[in-house]
Order: sequence, then C-alpha cells, then structure tokens
Amino acid sequence: QVLPVEGAATGVGGIVRDVVCMGAEVIGVLDALRFGDPRAGGVAVRDIVRGVVRGIADYGNALGVPNLGGDVYFDSGFDANCLVNVMALGLAPRDGILRSRVPEDPEGSEVPWVFVLVGKPTDESGFGGASFASGELGGDQRGAVQLPDPFLKRVLNVANAEMFRRVRERGIAVGFKDLGAGGMACATSELAAAGGRGAEIRLDDLHRVPREIPPEVLLCAETQERYCWVLPESFAAEACDIYNREFALGAVCPVGL
Repeated sequence: QVLPVEGAATGVGGIVRDVVCMGAEVIGVLDALRFGDPRAGGVAVRDIVRGVVRGIADYGNALGVPNLGGDVYFDSGFDANCLVNVMALGLAPRDGILRSRVPEDPEGSEVPWVFVLVGKPTDESGFGGASFASGELGGDQRGAVQLPDPFLKRVLNVANAEMFRRVRERGIAVGFKDLGAGGMACATSELAAAGGRGAEIRLDDLHRVPREIPPEVLLCAETQERYCWVLPESFAAEACDIYNREFALGAVCPVGL
C-alpha cells in the first residue's frame, strides 16, 4: 500500500539492471502479480491494482522494453500487502557475458583496478529500502521507496551498450554490477570479494547531489539507476568520456536534483 506506482516501477527497474549488468540487452519483462480481493477489499485494493499496473507500464514504456506476459491472482490474503514479482529477459553473446567481480590479473602483471560509478547522482532516496520492504508495516513508519527514472535508465543503457561493444572488441577485462540493496557498500564489497580482493573507497569522490549527506547514507543509499564498473585504470578516463561527453548523461540527469 506504500506508493504502489513507485514500488512497482522500481521493481521493474531493479530486475532490468540485474540483466543489463551481465552485458545483455533487455528484450522484455514479465510480471506475476498477487492482489487482494477487489470486491471485499474495496477501493483501497482497487487503487493498489491501478497503481501497480501504472508503475509497471510507465517504467517499461519509457525504457522501451515490452511487457511480454505474466499472471494475476486475487485473494483476500493480499488485501493489506500486494506482491509484485518481476522477471526480465535479455540477450548477450555467449563469450561476452560480464561478471560481477574484479577480473583476474593477466599472468605476470598487476593491473591497477578502479571503480567507476555511473548513473543517477547518489541521494537519500531509498535509504534503508531493503530492510523497510522486509519489515512489518504499521504505526508512524517512514517510507523508504526508491524514486524511479526510466528516461535516464534508457540513455544509461544505450551508453552501457557502447561500453560493452568497446570492451569486447578490444578484449578489455572488466567487472560490472548494478546497485541495489545496500548501495555502494554492497556493490563495491561484492565486486572486490568475488575477485578475491580488498578495496579502498573514498566517499569524498562519490558522485552525489550537491547537498550535505551523512557518510552512512552515501555508502548505503539505494538511489536508483546506477551501475558500478571495475575497470583497468588505463581505460577509466575513456569510459567516463563515453558517459559524460558522448551520451551527455549530466544533461539527462543534472547533479542539482
């Protein structure tokens, strides 16, 4: 019942990122929806249904990804809390799938690896969203729903596709991961740990909105529409140029939001 439009939209956005970060082009989404009884539950249940459908449709349409199917069930057990399960389908070359980890160094060399965060400027939106979504609703709880921006995501994914093309053509080893629950803390630690590495994070360098944000929020915020690359330091400047100059992401989503 908490912001069904935004909740459903960010569900689509999150599962799309899960597929994109494997180096794939997303070709469709499917939804399995569980709602309360629209007759016994009254206006409240019907409003939730309308909001969820709108959130899924608005996000997918703006992103240019069709909804290929799914199913819907109504039961009074879902009167107070609906369930939105989302699936995404993508296509990637068999020998070009990207991994969410720091790559192994070529034998006999030590590559200096760097993290490159791309997408929406980090803000407070969605801070604590994963724990909020898993808790019991009630009382004077503060919501923690992320704010979707599918138009930014569309441009971002086109820029990602150009990155995929370059690293594949030139055989550049990279790692790639989307940012979801836990934000930058999870993305960087999981990328590093999966590659058997440690990592040094400088929060002062984190892409963010221009206002004071506590460090714990910067580290764990679940701001939508973000990905994290692990790149050889020698390729990082060119990668940033793709996003900043060739696709002008700063104009699509100004930092001053």
